[in-house]
Amino acid sequence: MDYCIIAGHGRSGTNWLLELLDLSSQTFCRNEPYGSETSPLRELDEDRFVNRTDQTALDRRWDDAVLWTANHMGERDRPIVVPKDHVYPVSRTLGLYRMVRGPRYRKVLRSILPSLRGGEWRPPSWVFNRARLAEALPVLKLVSSPGWLVYVLKRR
Repeated sequence: MDYCIIAGHGRSGTNWLLELLDLSSQTFCRNEPYGSETSPLRELDEDRFVNRTDQTALDRRWDDAVLWTANHMGERDRPIVVPKDHVYPVSRTLGLYRMVRGPRYRKVLRSILPSLRGGEWRPPSWVFNRARLAEALPVLKLVSSPGWLVYVLKRR
């Protein structure tokens, strides 16, 4: 699976780079997805800060965690400000994306749609074209994650 990782520390330009990449209609940008309690990346947090000699936990679970992350959206993600290939134009025009992403609207929608519960959720098929989403380039902003970055550079 192809994906892009933005890595850095605070005040290093990671937000700016994420904003630039998010201007493409063909990217699906995720902002610090490990911050959500429901993220599988959160389960790999032990290896996030430290480059361990034994990274078998990452070997077993990294690819699945990235794939899951590339197919979900979360509270920390940036609003979509340009048309995206994977967001239906009518749902963008009607503001359905903002409803799914916004905490107030989602609070109401969660009572009807359990799939929108938690800090991360699968993008609804009435807002996102999931086939096109699978074709988009996932961009993951993972700040202060040197252990993960070393792992990806060495093994992926």
